[in-house]
Amino acid sequence: MILLIVSWRASFAWLTQRVPPRERLLLVGTSSAAIELARELFDRRQELGVDIVGFIDPDPSRLGAPVLNPA
Repeated sequence: MILLIVSWRASFAWLTQRVPPRERLLLVGTSSAAIELARELFDRRQELGVDIVGFIDPDPSRLGAPVLNPA
């Protein structure tokens, strides 16, 4: 059973690194919680299969402002 679980996890890790993200996410809000969530998602994007495409904020002054710099 342990061998099966380890093999499954290794196969899953290998597959998620070779398959492009399946879910595209548009995050609502630019609060500190939203930015923290975006950083966590960005760090684990290969494992989770997600790609952050942008943010939406009701404040027009935030238009074009950098929110997340993953570099």
